Amino acid sequence: MKTLVLGLGKSIVRDDGLGPVVADRLARQVSVEVRTGPITGLQLLDCMTGYDKVIVVDATQSGDDRPGTIRCRELVSAGLAAKRTSPLPQSRHGWGIADLLALGSQAGLAVPRQVVVYTMEAGDLSDFGEGLTPAVAAAIPRMVRRIRGDQFSGPPGESTSTRRGEQCQTG
Repeated sequence: MKTLVLGLGKSIVRDDGLGPVVADRLARQVSVEVRTGPITGLQLLDCMTGYDKVIVVDATQSGDDRPGTIRCRELVSAGLAAKRTSPLPQSRHGWGIADLLALGSQAGLAVPRQVVVYTMEAGDLSDFGEGLTPAVAAAIPRMVRRIRGDQFSGPPGESTSTRRGEQCQTG
């Protein structure tokens, strides 16, 4: 199974940089392709095309949870071509992921069959400056362990995924 870990965010906007940090740390533990950075809109679709599975890691700021809270949502692209509206809130990166998958499927692109989105509640997404806030920095190792345990159950170096986290929701 061809898998991509996509760590979204900008390291110069405090907690927005958590996606690339988590993706890079995960890549040191599991043999998987990683792309990081401020990838938005149709660029996101371009990055996901050609993979069977994409694991997205991003910061969120809902205001409903404490900084460092980890959430997981799984999208299965089968049937998304018929849906043009996303069951997920719009991403601050532009189009919602479900909408991008539906668009790509309608255009005949090789969209991933499965996308798993891990988010962490951020403390600060407004200040320019490097470095994560203390609560988010402390939760990074827990997020890496969670993704590795949920998605990479094979021996180290194998990029197959057979397990889902208990809190992953299917949409």
